[in-house]
Amino acid sequence: YIRGWIRTGADGKYAFYTFKPGSYSNNPAHIHPIILEPDGRYYYIDEYRFKGDAQITNIEPYIDNRGGSGIVELVDAGNLWIARRDIVLGQNVNGYEKE
Repeated sequence: YIRGWIRTGADGKYAFYTFKPGSYSNNPAHIHPIILEPDGRYYYIDEYRFKGDAQITNIEPYIDNRGGSGIVELVDAGNLWIARRDIVLGQNVNGYEKE
């Protein structure tokens, strides 16, 4: 029920602020990203998941590294936790061809 849009800068960098979601059932805590490229290509990439989450082992066989690794490490920056993820457009996305 919590949704948002992120637009990259001309340099491809992006940032967003949220809370760390909880896990449910046997699923690790995660955030679902969907990519919309300027040319209209639209596809999902692997969820953001958090290093150290014991539930990650339940889903490891299903990780495709779509867009690069979605497992991020939270780093304590005082009153804020920071994670970094470099997204590679089209990586491991079936039928994706860079023009």
